[in-house]
Amino acid sequence: MKKLLTITIVILLSITLLTGCGKKDDKKDEIKSNTNENVVKDQVIDELTLTNTSLITKNGESTLVTLVTNSTGSTKTVKTFDIFVKDEKGEVIVTLTGYVGGEVPAGESRTITSNVEMDLSKAKSVEYVIKK
Repeated sequence: MKKLLTITIVILLSITLLTGCGKKDDKKDEIKSNTNENVVKDQVIDELTLTNTSLITKNGESTLVTLVTNSTGSTKTVKTFDIFVKDEKGEVIVTLTGYVGGEVPAGESRTITSNVEMDLSKAKSVEYVIKK
């Protein structure tokens, strides 16, 4: 009787392994970095310097990160940035909003992080406009 039970368990385990039950989902994250020169280039907008820009797309969702530095001697008031992401024809693909906290004190930096549920890995340029 023990022999029959052992054989039955071995057969059931074999069937389970062969049919793929218990298989983990091996789907890998698809990560794309947009390194187009006109996307990641440093820019100066109204005396604020925008540097260290990155545009990463992961599984169809894109994140744009930019460092905003005020190298002037006075505080700059900034409500938001409109961020225009453009295609190869210069047409706007999407407009993002970047918030830096209302003010950027003299000599300090803030980071803009904007997200969108679309793949921007083929975007050709990024343009910033300050909303005061």
